[in-house]
Amino acid sequence: VNQRPDDGEIEIDLLEVFYQVKKRIVLLAAAVLICALAAAGYTKLFIPKTYSSTATIYLTPLVNETGDVNYTSLQTNTKLVNNVVALLKQDNIMDHVAVKCGFDSAASVKKVLSISNQPNTELIDIKATTNDPNLSEEIATETVTYFIRTMKQNLNVKNIEIVTPAKANSKPVGPSLSRNTAIGALLGFVGFAAYILFAVMTDKRVKSKEEAEDFFGVPVLCQLPVIKEK
Repeated sequence: VNQRPDDGEIEIDLLEVFYQVKKRIVLLAAAVLICALAAAGYTKLFIPKTYSSTATIYLTPLVNETGDVNYTSLQTNTKLVNNVVALLKQDNIMDHVAVKCGFDSAASVKKVLSISNQPNTELIDIKATTNDPNLSEEIATETVTYFIRTMKQNLNVKNIEIVTPAKANSKPVGPSLSRNTAIGALLGFVGFAAYILFAVMTDKRVKSKEEAEDFFGVPVLCQLPVIKEK
């Protein structure tokens, strides 16, 4: 770090920063390892696991008497997909699921429920994610069955079928141990690098003849060599 008394500016010597990092490479590796292990341990011990269950419904096209698919109904279903996704999120559906699955409100159900359309298809996924695999299955199943029943009774829509029923999945989907460990390692690296940078910036020692001449404004007349004895 060179500090010029005339303008007060501070210049950072990148070579010096690199040298200090190389000098402390063992401590840097230790900091990265400790932070990574800490993040992994925190993830394992304190972050609850989450489980997902997904049900898939399909807007089936009409079939003619000859067994051919009605092209008009296929186009209609394509346009109806967005409407079906929106209707699945309505409060009347969510209120029913909340009562059946033990939630306090429709908003609570919406927080654990994800509804999406598979691109370029008439398939709609209803995914529930909670801390209990059985509860996730119950939410997804109840949402789908009640929605289909409501559509048939109130709107006379009968071409919605369940192609993949929800199942309890014992394999957790979160939290991501590898991702959190990587984040911990990155934070350790960035934190230690920031410490080294701060140490270099606040180091006021004169380390070379050039720095001495630049700082004091006078030429150096003599310089003693560094002698390393074997």
